[in-house]
Amino acid sequence: MRPNGEDKGTYRYRGHRNSRSDVMEIKAQLIRAYDVEALTVTVYFRFCVVLVRCLTCEPCYKTVLKEFTTVEKVKGLLAAASTEQAQSSLLNTFSAVYPNNVEGLLEESISAVTNCSGLIEDVDRQSKVKSAHALFISLGCFDNVFEALPTLLHKVAYRCHVKFGVDMPSHII
Repeated sequence: MRPNGEDKGTYRYRGHRNSRSDVMEIKAQLIRAYDVEALTVTVYFRFCVVLVRCLTCEPCYKTVLKEFTTVEKVKGLLAAASTEQAQSSLLNTFSAVYPNNVEGLLEESISAVTNCSGLIEDVDRQSKVKSAHALFISLGCFDNVFEALPTLLHKVAYRCHVKFGVDMPSHII
């Protein structure tokens, strides 16, 4: 219970008692409701990946999970995923569900792919980038990555120009 007397972490059933698909919503509410340590959040997200993969084997549960992935819930989960491992697990979850029209998810994935400096040394970030690629493939949105590629290449060329004094080409894509 919170100090002000509110109990935001209590899950209330909406008529689907003992439904396995409700576990995902319970976990999401727990993550959003309490100030939980980063490790605990990471464990919750990893649990959700396993659960979602099991549930998506059956079409009826896959439909329910798609309905679960609303814009507000996705934004809340993205905000709660504070570690690279948690973010990777979250992207893996959405790769299994194939959500429709979820704002912020593609932006988060493109950000993971384009901000990959130091990727060689960081195993957690490698996992996140791999999960982002899997999400793009599962959603059929790999064109978004290719649209962001010219801007990324231009930034790299400019940084090389500044750092090494290499001349920039006169024409810009």
